[in-house]
Amino acid sequence: MGLRELRSGFGINTSKPKARQATTIVYLLAPILVGPLLILILIDAYPFLITNEALYRGALISVVFFFLLSFVIFRRDPSLLKFPLIMRTLFRFGWGLGSAALFWGFVGIANGLGTPLETLQVPVVAKHPTRQRDPARRTYYIAVRPWPYSRVVVELDGPRATYDRLSVPIDAIDTPQEVLANMPDAGKVNLIIGKGRLGLAWLKRIEPVAESSNPHL
Repeated sequence: MGLRELRSGFGINTSKPKARQATTIVYLLAPILVGPLLILILIDAYPFLITNEALYRGALISVVFFFLLSFVIFRRDPSLLKFPLIMRTLFRFGWGLGSAALFWGFVGIANGLGTPLETLQVPVVAKHPTRQRDPARRTYYIAVRPWPYSRVVVELDGPRATYDRLSVPIDAIDTPQEVLANMPDAGKVNLIIGKGRLGLAWLKRIEPVAESSNPHL
C-alpha cells in the first residue's frame, strides 16, 4: 500500500472538503495521538490513590470497551474499509487503547486540577526497591494502608529519602495483597492527597512523619 492509498484511507483526500477531512482525522487519530499524552500527564501530576488491582482492572475493561465500541463507530466507515483486515484490527486495538487513555486522562485531570490538598498520616507495613543496579535509577515502593479501618494495602512510589528513613520490613516484589493485608503496621508516613472534585482521591506526594508528630493522629 503506497502513500497515496494510505492518505486516502484516513480521509486525507484533496478532493474532499477540508472541514470533512479534518473531522475524519480528528475522530480517527485524536485518541491515538492525544490519549497517551494525557495519561502521562495524569500519571505524573494527578495519580489516582487506588490499588494496583483496581488500576489494572479498570484499564483492561476500558480498553476492551473502546475496542468493541470501534466496531459500532467505524462499522461502515469507508475510510477504514479500504485497509486489509489485519490493519483494521490493529487500528481498532490502537484506537481502543488510545481512547481509554484519552478518557481516563480527561477524567483524572478534571478530577485533580486545582483541587485542595490534605495530609493523612497512614500506617506503613513494608517497602521494597526495584532491581536496577544503579540505586539512583531504582523506584522505591512504600506499602501503606491509606484508608482508615481497612486492611487494604497500596504500594506507592515514594522518594528515596522517605524510604530510607522507614524501619519496616522489606517485602518481595509482587507480594500478594493477601500477604500484605495480614502484615502488621510497622511505621507511618504522611500522604499529601488531593480531594478530587469527582470523588477520586489522588496522590500529590509522600512525606516522612516528623519525630515530634503525635503517633496517634
